[in-house]
Amino acid sequence: MTSYRLRASYNKAIRAPSIIELYNPQSIGQITIGADPCAPTRDTNNNVVAAIDTLQQCLHTVSPAQAAAFTAAYGNGGTTNTIPQGTASQLSQVQGGNPNLTPEEANTYSIGITMSPVPRFTASVDYWNVKIDNAVGTLPATSIVYGCPLTADPVFCAQLVRHPTTFSLQGASVTGGGYVLQTTQNTAAAETSGIDVQGNYRLDFTSRGSLTFGLALSYMLDNSTTPYVGAHTYDCTGLFGHTCQTINPVWRHVARATWQTPKSISTTLTWRYISSVKEDNNDADPTLHNSFWGGYDAFNAEIGSQSYFDLAASFNIKKVELRAGINNITDKAPPLISSEIIGGGSPNTYSTYDMFGRQVFFAVNLRL
Repeated sequence: MTSYRLRASYNKAIRAPSIIELYNPQSIGQITIGADPCAPTRDTNNNVVAAIDTLQQCLHTVSPAQAAAFTAAYGNGGTTNTIPQGTASQLSQVQGGNPNLTPEEANTYSIGITMSPVPRFTASVDYWNVKIDNAVGTLPATSIVYGCPLTADPVFCAQLVRHPTTFSLQGASVTGGGYVLQTTQNTAAAETSGIDVQGNYRLDFTSRGSLTFGLALSYMLDNSTTPYVGAHTYDCTGLFGHTCQTINPVWRHVARATWQTPKSISTTLTWRYISSVKEDNNDADPTLHNSFWGGYDAFNAEIGSQSYFDLAASFNIKKVELRAGINNITDKAPPLISSEIIGGGSPNTYSTYDMFGRQVFFAVNLRL
């Protein structure tokens, strides 16, 4: 029977900050972000390279009362610069709650259609849009560290707390200073939209059971963030990296083919697909660029599309169900990303991808 149904929804949501976001104790740790732009670095031959930013730019990172002492420590920016550089592209950060947070507000809407145009075939197509204001989050660390010297924006500069004597950003305690402030704030606005598609089609065979094909896919249209009021809005669709942080593939899907026999044997082959993503630093939008790279980053430029294939089977004998399968049949390894982007003890890849290789499983269910 042919059928079609339209649907639409609109919701206004308010989310109060969680207890963790409000009252989580503040603590100091390390963040992989790149070089302190106001401290000297060393090249591959261990020669001193002058700081990325000038003295006038770097003075924006300290208070007027510290200006004279900071100027003496900065020196010529190179061989006489005594400001300690971060170790292994890491600087200190302070994370924790903020009791002054206010609720987030969101407007969401969707419109879609479900259909069954021919026998044994069903499908649905939905467009969705989520817009969040007053979002709880943290300012991107790269925007703080590299944005403050270049723009003198107090929104950024208020989040830099240099050590009172060495002026480094590698402090050891919250009270001692020397860190990038990464506590939760009502800083951002975000908008995400996309199209979701689901479909199923079944072929019936009189003596050999049925073969069912299923598809669930999501297509990202927009993943925009305004990090603070008045800031430029950047779009992370199809990107990853220091600013966008997570993997944001344009296209991802799960496709399945299931053969169900008359003898209660079911076999399923699954294809998991994630489209390619590019590093935000190399995007045409300059607000996504990271000064640490000093230009185009060829090594991390792109993570290619990833496909994983799984095979599973089940067999029912009265009250006993036997299940077995292999996930990631080809033992595909996850893509490797340099420690300058993925750090802090992470395994040089994103959890979005299959991190465990081929896995074999077997299970028994008994119904009493």
